Amino acid sequence: MRTPLLVIGLDGASLDLVRPWAAAGRLPVLARLMRHGAWGRLRSTVPPATFPAWTSMVTGVNPGRHGIFDFSARVPGTYSIRFVNGSHRRAPALWTRLTAAGRRVAIVTVPATYPPEPVAGVMVSGFDSPLATAIDGSFVHPRALYPEIERLVGRLPFADFQEVATGPGWHATALARLRDGITRRTMLARMLLGRERWDALMVVFGESDTVAHHFWRFHDARSPRHAPGPFADAVRRIYEALDTAVGELIAAAPADAVVAVVSDHGSGGAGDRIVHLNRRLAECG
Repeated sequence: MRTPLLVIGLDGASLDLVRPWAAAGRLPVLARLMRHGAWGRLRSTVPPATFPAWTSMVTGVNPGRHGIFDFSARVPGTYSIRFVNGSHRRAPALWTRLTAAGRRVAIVTVPATYPPEPVAGVMVSGFDSPLATAIDGSFVHPRALYPEIERLVGRLPFADFQEVATGPGWHATALARLRDGITRRTMLARMLLGRERWDALMVVFGESDTVAHHFWRFHDARSPRHAPGPFADAVRRIYEALDTAVGELIAAAPADAVVAVVSDHGSGGAGDRIVHLNRRLAECG
């Protein structure tokens, strides 16, 4: 019997956070994996961004070969910008090779995977899926599986966060949505793990990245935008929820599965100073 593979992606997860929290007992599942397995510091792509990094993860080649460098790209010969998705990938992904080899795969919300490919198994595309696809389920292969997914988890957290709409009360709502997104994604992956013994299942959680983008200034006392208050532990709480999710997925996977918990890039503050460029230019005359 072939040994199955379980890959759990934590977008933007940083060892600078994982290691001290694991040592403090806050992340017991990740601590156990690090203690009994192998781990190391990630060398991301250039640029270290979500779409090119995950695409390199699943193809084994750099952005110059797979052709994805950012979330968007300029249309050649114009000043128009197009959004990038999985159709722009120029190298075969791991699931493409596994399908060609007759293996069964389940791929869940990996970035830059829309439109879903006709893999031997299931593919639920990532947040490059147009929002309208939630109406007809065209972000899922096979599409006939969508009603079952909808009954189990309802909506999938594609684009819950609009940075232009961060008004009073937004952060409390956003934090609740992040926790809800982790729950829904975990439910979906557990459902798939219970359906059959996959040769490979991969799921990516984006919440570790999103919480860093929107809550880092509450976490990092060195940030020039630091704002102490009720969200000081928001980043840690999301990492703790993800640690629980990792444990649930490992428990739902076959006992002989090889488990890999991976990231695409890290997270951190931009620095401890702010430069107002126009003011500096004015001072320089």
